[in-house]
Amino acid sequence: MQTGVHITAARIAMTATMTTPMIHGRRRGFFGVRKSSWCFGAIRTCFLLWAVATPGVAFSEAIQGSQIYVIDGDTIDIGGERVRLVGYDTPETYRARCDYERQLGNMATARLRDLIDGVKQVDLMLLPGRDKYGRLLGRLYVNRADVGGTLIGEGLARRYEGGRRKGWCG
Repeated sequence: MQTGVHITAARIAMTATMTTPMIHGRRRGFFGVRKSSWCFGAIRTCFLLWAVATPGVAFSEAIQGSQIYVIDGDTIDIGGERVRLVGYDTPETYRARCDYERQLGNMATARLRDLIDGVKQVDLMLLPGRDKYGRLLGRLYVNRADVGGTLIGEGLARRYEGGRRKGWCG
């Protein structure tokens, strides 16, 4: 007898979720939107794809400056894991196209080392995903200041939000 009651309650619950409410004589779906509305379906699909594709949210981690090895002006290494610092781009040091780019790249690398050296704690905010080279993505803060903003302000870097980069050789 008890089992029959549970089955009946489950069937009622299933039936209630399967029917669509009638509003003004028309069948309506989720949030009162017409079920045939392709716009709602597209929005719902986009939201679901975004939710599935987003691997996580950004998080910040306090680390000691001595744990960071500077590769160049926009790449660091922490415990064997490379991190591409986002929001800015510095000149290349290894594959520079001209002497000016190499010199400016070396200056940006040295300045990033100076910003980190001697500081007890820096904050690294890791972002979801990786770049095309498999590096983690993040923002580095020293004394609550974004190092990218500092390097841009000093003329050692440019703002960069992805895509094709501008050259450094006039």
